[in-house]
Amino acid sequence: MCTYRFGSLSMLEYSEHLAIPAIRWLGIHPTDIDALSIPSVPLTTNDNIKLLDLAGRPYIQNDANLMKQINCMITSGKKCEIENLSILSTNFLTDVFLCAKIISKEVI
Repeated sequence: MCTYRFGSLSMLEYSEHLAIPAIRWLGIHPTDIDALSIPSVPLTTNDNIKLLDLAGRPYIQNDANLMKQINCMITSGKKCEIENLSILSTNFLTDVFLCAKIISKEVI
């Protein structure tokens, strides 16, 4: 999501033309994992390195919501995939989760 919103570091000279600043994160946020008891897996060493790198970027530091989610992942040491919602119920993702996120405007 960050690559779409802020642009790619490898294509920095084109970021102004390729980035979509208005894009928002609709999906599982790290703060949802415990709140909804979503099955998760531990972060890898590589995940932690990437999170620390993200947390150090100025455009991330200027976004309190993104920093909250990154800090949540670092603190909890876990991650999950949106597919994990199907464990709760076959149609939970489409019939409940995404609808609730859109209605509550809980996007980052």
